[in-house]
Amino acid sequence: MENKFDFKDFLYKNNLLDENDKTEKLLIQKKRIKLKCNFEITGNLPENIVLDNKNYDIAVSFSNEDEAKLIPKIITVGIGCRKDKAFEELFDFYHSTLKELKISEKSVEKIVSIDIKKNELGLIELAEKQNVPFITFSSEELLKAEGDFSSSGFVKSITGVDNVCERSAKLGSDNGKILLHKKAFNGMTISVAEKKYKIKF
Repeated sequence: MENKFDFKDFLYKNNLLDENDKTEKLLIQKKRIKLKCNFEITGNLPENIVLDNKNYDIAVSFSNEDEAKLIPKIITVGIGCRKDKAFEELFDFYHSTLKELKISEKSVEKIVSIDIKKNELGLIELAEKQNVPFITFSSEELLKAEGDFSSSGFVKSITGVDNVCERSAKLGSDNGKILLHKKAFNGMTISVAEKKYKIKF
């Protein structure tokens, strides 16, 4: 019995974004698709899809180095900043960081911080511009995050927790993998985490 592949259903159940709308056309045009995928796969591959991480037609990836890709929204960006930090500075810091990491901004699922920043206009506007939710955690919640985090006595004196960006990224990604530990610049800190993820066929 033929194992049929429903492309739109595949995108939906795997929370994937077709980056440039070329992927579905490839699926129609080619009888056999070579798929690059660095994530764990569950279920059975359709008969017309084979795994090939080198000579691929389509990649399931959040890296800007891959072309013709399906992007999983599994990246959480944790940000801390001084009070009333300008949106423009936050915007540049956010985008330059993702660019350095070669991570597609389309893979970002949420921006997170501590709850004393819930009314920080620059962070709110940044999340709105990126069309992602802005979620905050209490200092008590952040203290429960598990992992090795850089510590700042100054940040603790202000917020009650020694680190905002790494701890919030860890919590926001459901205890995922930290891809970038704290990076600081001009009164801003940022950390990036990847949520655990599997591809379902």
